[in-house]
Amino acid sequence: LLRQDDCTGARLLLTKALKQAHGMVGSGQFVGQILNCLAPVQQMRQDHSGALQMLESAATLLKSAKDLMSLVTTLVAMEKLYIAMKQDDKAASCRQYLEKKNAELSKRLQSVHSSGAHKELVRRIAF
Repeated sequence: LLRQDDCTGARLLLTKALKQAHGMVGSGQFVGQILNCLAPVQQMRQDHSGALQMLESAATLLKSAKDLMSLVTTLVAMEKLYIAMKQDDKAASCRQYLEKKNAELSKRLQSVHSSGAHKELVRRIAF
């Protein structure tokens, strides 16, 4: 459909397929990551609103899945897209939320790195 320049049809088909995938796999995290991969394709096709919808959906799914690392990736892409769309107020708001999530991610990583279980796991994998 994209080759036929039917962006709306392609988006509807993708939405239907992702809903089925989400239902079958049961993983919002997986679907969110797929959306993160597909959004730049939409942006390259100059479909900024389609890319933004994908990123917003990904953010919602990844937030509910508590996947901070992927959520941070999504927020970075959203901020860049808002800047490209000349929506500076939304870019600033996104940046603030991104900073908050980056801080949460840093705290979580520090906690993991300082735990004995992490050190034991790294030791077992390394040898």
